[in-house]
Amino acid sequence: MLYGPLEEKLAFLQPVFDRVRFLHGRIGNPGCMQVDIGDGSGRTYVEHFKEMWTRSFSGFLRTAQPGDFIPFNPEPLQPASYYARTLPNAQGEPLEEGDRWQQALLYTEIAKSCFEKAKKERTET
Repeated sequence: MLYGPLEEKLAFLQPVFDRVRFLHGRIGNPGCMQVDIGDGSGRTYVEHFKEMWTRSFSGFLRTAQPGDFIPFNPEPLQPASYYARTLPNAQGEPLEEGDRWQQALLYTEIAKSCFEKAKKERTET
């Protein structure tokens, strides 16, 4: 999603967002498939994921029937799968950049806020 207008890409992907019924949550940046996002603020790429997740939740809500649900599964993977970034410590040993458990909890909070935003937008239209 790095090059070109983001809005055009999101519009192109809208038919996909409208059909999403399950989300695996992982956040990467233009240089890596999965990065520690700190507290999630101040990073443009995090905002891109929020927009995609919100659009996915909106698509779900448009057709959801009572009792329907959309699973959101945070899925930060370990370095052995070449997803999590590792950085050398003082001894030069590679250490995982962040705490996957804490990141999964943060992804869940972000997803909850995206779902609430999607619900709010739906009631306003």
